[in-house]
Amino acid sequence: MSAFAKERDAKDLLDKLKETMNEIDKGTSELNSSISESYTYIQSIEQMSEQSKTSVEEIAKGINENATSVEKIVRATNNATDLIDNTRELSNNAKSYSDNMKTVVTENSAGINEMVQQMVTIDGAVGTALTNMSHLKTNMDKINASLDGIGTIAEQTNLLALNASIEAARAGDAGKGFAVVASEISKLADMSAKTVKEIYEVIEGINEATSSTLDRVSHGKEAVEVGNEVINKVKESFSSLEESALAINNTVDTEDNMIQDISTSFDSIMEQLENISAVSEEHAAATEEMLAAIETQYDLINQVSEEMSSINDQSNNLRNILVE
Repeated sequence: MSAFAKERDAKDLLDKLKETMNEIDKGTSELNSSISESYTYIQSIEQMSEQSKTSVEEIAKGINENATSVEKIVRATNNATDLIDNTRELSNNAKSYSDNMKTVVTENSAGINEMVQQMVTIDGAVGTALTNMSHLKTNMDKINASLDGIGTIAEQTNLLALNASIEAARAGDAGKGFAVVASEISKLADMSAKTVKEIYEVIEGINEATSSTLDRVSHGKEAVEVGNEVINKVKESFSSLEESALAINNTVDTEDNMIQDISTSFDSIMEQLENISAVSEEHAAATEEMLAAIETQYDLINQVSEEMSSINDQSNNLRNILVE
């Protein structure tokens, strides 16, 4: 039963008490016949007033307990609000770090893209050099083949000159002029053979250098390909980092919005708790006033009960006297 209902019952009891007192007043002439019934009513009212007093005391106790609980909830809500503020600060710090990381990743991604372009340029240059070196080696092989032919011709010319010298010697004076020509041809063939040999040596050195350079260029080509793979992987990693940074930013933004919603909800809860606290204080004050009124009423009823008991005793005495 609510406090208001019990107050209404108490008021009804008071109304009944007034009616009873009026009846007692009206029935003074019939005091001996109605005083016992009135006394019984007074005792019932006294008992119900005691119950009302107990109920109101329990209500007051409950209101005080509610007020204490509200205070605890307010403290817990304040602590939660502090935690929310700290979480928001951490979230803002995380967003700042994420923004910085995103900036660094973006800058490095630009550098990586430039490196990729440079590697493409280097790869093209190395490829061109490799092609040129291959052509050079092919040309050197052709020169070697030509020199082989020249060497063979020089050897054959030398043999022909030797044969011509032999034939000129057999011809005697008639072959002297031919012998001189054959000698010059032999010298020319020797010089050609010597020149071919020297060219061979030069070309051999060039071939060795070309082969060495070709090997190095080939290794360089392989290194560039490996470098391209590494740079592409790094580029993919930076792309993943950039996507992760963006995802973190989005997550932090979502978290910040959720924190804001929670903070708004806690603000609303705090406002409602303040309203509840104010209402509890009003109810506590009203309950104290009600309890004071009931206690006053209870004291009055006790006085009336004592007076009615005295009147009952006097009436009994009077009845006894009348009976006697």
